[in-house]
Amino acid sequence: MDVLPADTPNLTIMLNSLTLIIALTVSFLALQLSGQDLETHQPIVISPKPITTTGLLNFSHNKQKRWISIDEVLVETFNLALTPMEEQLAKAESGEIKALVKRDTSALKNIWLQDFSLDESHNKVHHNQNPLPHYLSLHRRIEKILITGDHVYVSGIEYAVQVQDNRHVNTQVARKYTHLWIKELFGWRLATKNYN
Repeated sequence: MDVLPADTPNLTIMLNSLTLIIALTVSFLALQLSGQDLETHQPIVISPKPITTTGLLNFSHNKQKRWISIDEVLVETFNLALTPMEEQLAKAESGEIKALVKRDTSALKNIWLQDFSLDESHNKVHHNQNPLPHYLSLHRRIEKILITGDHVYVSGIEYAVQVQDNRHVNTQVARKYTHLWIKELFGWRLATKNYN
C-alpha cells in the first residue's frame, strides 16, 4: 500500500519550500518581537512618549486589600468577593450586632449557644436583670476568618458607643475581638466572645 503518490520528489520539494517559508516567517516575527527594525536595526518606538519607571516603584507583589460591607460589618479580603461561607458568617455577625443594639434576648438565644461564654477584661459583676450592654451604635471590622471544619474563628475590631449604668454615654471605643462560631443544623451559632 503506497502512502505517498508517485511524484514524491515534487511533494518533497513543496514540503521543503513550505518549511523554508515557515522558518523565514518565524524569524521575521522573532525580529519584530525583539523590537528591532529590520532595515535600520534600531529599536522600534511604538509611542513617542518616553517610558518612565516611576510607577513601578510603588508596585507591590502583595495583593490589594478590599473591604466588603454587609450591614454593620466590614470584611477585609484580598479577593473580589467573599466566599459563601464568609458571607454567611458576616451576616451572622451582623445579626448579632442588630440583636445586641436592640437588646433582643430572644434573637440572641437563637444566635448564641446555650453555653455561650463571654471573656472580658473588665472583671465586672452585673447587677441588673438584663446584663446585656446598652449600645447606641455597634459596628465591626472583620480582619480574619479562620475556617477549621465546623468551627470558625472570626477576629477584628469592634467599634462601640455604649450607655453606662449611670446613663452616661461613652465616646466610641475600638476594641479587638475574637469570636468562635460553630456550625449547627440550622446555621452558625456563636460559642465564645473574647475581647483583647
